[in-house]
Amino acid sequence: MILTATSVGIFASIVIMFLSLEERQKEIDAGIRENAVWAAYQADREAGRLIEAIFAAEQSPTPETLDALLLRYDLLYSRAPLLSEGKFSVAMGGDTAIVDKAAEVYDSIVSLAPLIDGVVGDGEAFRRELPRLREHAGDIRERTQRLAQIGNALNNQARIVSRNQVKQTYHRIAVSVGILTLTLAMIVALLAIQLRQLSRARQKLEAMSERNAKAAAEAEAGNHAKSVFLAAMSHEIRTPLNGILGTAEVLADTPLTAAQKQRLETIRHSGNLLLDVISDILDFSKLESGEAKAEIVSFSLADILEPVRSIMAPRAEAAGLDFDIEAPDVSITTDPTWIRQVIVNLVNNAIKFTASGSVKVAVRLAAADRLRVEVRDSGVGIGKKDLPKLFREFSQIDAGARRKFGGTGLGLVICKRLIEALDGRIGVETSQGRGSCFWFEVPAAPIELQARTPSPASTARAGIRHSGRVLVVEDNAINRQVACDLLMRLGVDAFCAEDGQQGIEAVVAERIDLVFMDMQMPVMDGIAATRKLREMGFRTPIVGLTANAFVSDRAACLDAGMNDYLSKPVTRDKLAGILDNWLSGPSDTAKPDDTAPPMPPQPNAQRVALEAELGADTVANLIEQFALNARDLVGKIRIAEIEGDAVARDRALHTLKGSALTLGFDEIARLATQFGGDEKNVIDRLAWSVEAVGRPEEVGQVPPSDSEHGACGSSVLKSSAGT
Repeated sequence: MILTATSVGIFASIVIMFLSLEERQKEIDAGIRENAVWAAYQADREAGRLIEAIFAAEQSPTPETLDALLLRYDLLYSRAPLLSEGKFSVAMGGDTAIVDKAAEVYDSIVSLAPLIDGVVGDGEAFRRELPRLREHAGDIRERTQRLAQIGNALNNQARIVSRNQVKQTYHRIAVSVGILTLTLAMIVALLAIQLRQLSRARQKLEAMSERNAKAAAEAEAGNHAKSVFLAAMSHEIRTPLNGILGTAEVLADTPLTAAQKQRLETIRHSGNLLLDVISDILDFSKLESGEAKAEIVSFSLADILEPVRSIMAPRAEAAGLDFDIEAPDVSITTDPTWIRQVIVNLVNNAIKFTASGSVKVAVRLAAADRLRVEVRDSGVGIGKKDLPKLFREFSQIDAGARRKFGGTGLGLVICKRLIEALDGRIGVETSQGRGSCFWFEVPAAPIELQARTPSPASTARAGIRHSGRVLVVEDNAINRQVACDLLMRLGVDAFCAEDGQQGIEAVVAERIDLVFMDMQMPVMDGIAATRKLREMGFRTPIVGLTANAFVSDRAACLDAGMNDYLSKPVTRDKLAGILDNWLSGPSDTAKPDDTAPPMPPQPNAQRVALEAELGADTVANLIEQFALNARDLVGKIRIAEIEGDAVARDRALHTLKGSALTLGFDEIARLATQFGGDEKNVIDRLAWSVEAVGRPEEVGQVPPSDSEHGACGSSVLKSSAGT
């Protein structure tokens, strides 16, 4: 619209200027013609006045009349040049007839000059020549009259021509304006069509944008649903798989026959294969969704190679292969988890496709800032035609390999994406029948020399036992039993709770050095339980225990206040590594300076009477039951004290006091009545006294301070070898 309005304005200005110039030119041309006609008319008039002056001189030949005659001739003579200039010819259109007439008038006027000049000063001669002068003046008058007539005629004719030309010009202007108007109309029409098309296109784009937004939302929802599905599947598959592998690992340390060991090894092998498949699918899903992010840190190269050795050496030995790792003792900077995963995948492939011989891992520095890892095997090798199939999703060299060796065909794809995410490169050198060498290089600066130190896994295998009190909060009974059995074999006292609420009660009531907290549980999940414990002020180390394998799960654990993260299936080496990180050694029970040791529970008359009436075995069973109930009551007392529920606290104290007096535990009954001052110290001493019931080896020890080990006493704890 702006362009159209501008075009119209410019067009109008041009037309106005054109018309103005055209009119001005007409005025100029008309003025020139008028001047030429006026010059002819002036000459004719002066010729007439000359004749009149001659008649006057003839009638009265006085000096005055003669002077008047001379003046008239001089005026006529001054008009002559106007008729001889070229402008007259141009103004009159260059017509030869009028030009000739003008020349004749000019010549006749000029020819009279000698006669006039000859009689000037001689009055008598002047009078004699008056007839000739009159005759000559009459001739001039006739010529000037004819010239004026022809000039008027030509001027009228020029005006007629000019009018015709103006008409033609207006006609042409009208045609031009019409054409321009039509053009502008077409432009406006085209613009209108274009605006309509743009409007329709905009509407289509808006509709498409809405569809795309809806599709994006659906895709996002689908992606979220996929993640949720994978997380659920991961949990549902890894949970029973954890029970299978954990139980198999526990059974491996028990006396078995050769046939049982073989079957057990089959279970472990099949479980490991299933775990590899699950891990590959989950890793690929994380890479596809962009959830996997590199964590660049500095670490010892031995810290990732020792776990590789511990995992892959038994597999290589079972396959009858020699396995070795050669690497410098250096500290590098990259993502240790991804590097270890790539090495494990490459070594696992090498073992899988090598029937006999060896698998070697060689690590060296390719440059001052790059690490190169080579995995060589003496296997079947790969033909040139099969090389393009490598590093492709769900691709294996042939279908027979999948049936024989299994797998998803994602291992090398995952390796490639992980290495490329670290700005590295990966490749293979191979030939049919001569083995293969898979290699990769990644930036690893800064690289520093470092002495080799044993990893947590090797420490666990070396037989070093840990000490401490560890709580496993797990809703799955099999996983709970497996974790507790493995922890007890590592030397710690293991206890169990079935959900987050029981876990909170256990941490509040007992002295717990470390908690393994499952994420997904009924009643209260691990995230909520951890947040609750942190809000209550407990600083006991908590390790997330879950079958989920996403980075978001790890972040959720750490955000809730957990100290570490352990994915299922749980193995002895994984647990040993966590214990090394969070249990520094045996759980000491330091004696506070201001706390006197409680008196050991001593048999009194009430106890002696009960044993006499009921028997020592019955009383012992009652004491064992009292110990369990007392722990539960102490836990309720501590929770009620934290929540400020005096009624619940007094009810539990009353119940505990009555049970203690019934069985002859006077010291416990006495402590149960000592509220009103330092309740925390009383609860700690009471809890320790309850813990000492039935455990004579702890009689005389003092309760540890809450700042070191947390609270004590709860019947929700269940020994892994007990209920």
